[in-house]
Amino acid sequence: MARAVGQPGYRDEGGGSSSGSSSVRRFAFKGPDIGVGQVKERRVAGMFIGEHTFKVDGKGRVSIPADFRRELEEGDPLAAQSGRPRMVIVYGHDKQKQLIVHTYDGYRRLAADIAALPRGSEKRKIMERMILNRARPTEVDADGRLVLPQPLRDKIELDGTAYFAGLGETFEIWKPETHAAVDAAVTEKWLEEQGDDFDPLSLLDDMGV
Repeated sequence: MARAVGQPGYRDEGGGSSSGSSSVRRFAFKGPDIGVGQVKERRVAGMFIGEHTFKVDGKGRVSIPADFRRELEEGDPLAAQSGRPRMVIVYGHDKQKQLIVHTYDGYRRLAADIAALPRGSEKRKIMERMILNRARPTEVDADGRLVLPQPLRDKIELDGTAYFAGLGETFEIWKPETHAAVDAAVTEKWLEEQGDDFDPLSLLDDMGV
């Protein structure tokens, strides 16, 4: 669902020409005042959140949002030494319209969860084929960018611009127009089922939270 600039709880930060970001909206968490020389942390540690749009060049190189890059660094035990955090991109089944990006450690935990399922079970077979088989390990390049190979760009019809969607433990990369259409359809379906005054936080009530 589109969010209006200036909506409470969000800050609109348009990227400059050097960043390649044409639109960045992220949660703005107001913390205590800090002194001169201190840096205010604006991300939420341990989570990919917010939405970002970046240009993709002809070789498939795209900048990674700075806060996403920090999460990738923290999700790879070797990143502090190499300076090039690793990640795993799951491109999934033929009808999957987005790339799902996992931190290195997060993907290893997911693989362990899959391996814990009973051997030969249908659930394990599906997850092995859709998540382990259809995945591509990669890393941030020397310039802090992500290089998306042509087959992955072709699969999601990525051309010129990439939309990054933070989803907590993972983030997704979409063709902006595809994401907008899917997001609108899903949101409309939810509102039809839940009502126009639907509060997403009410879903936590079903969990006893």
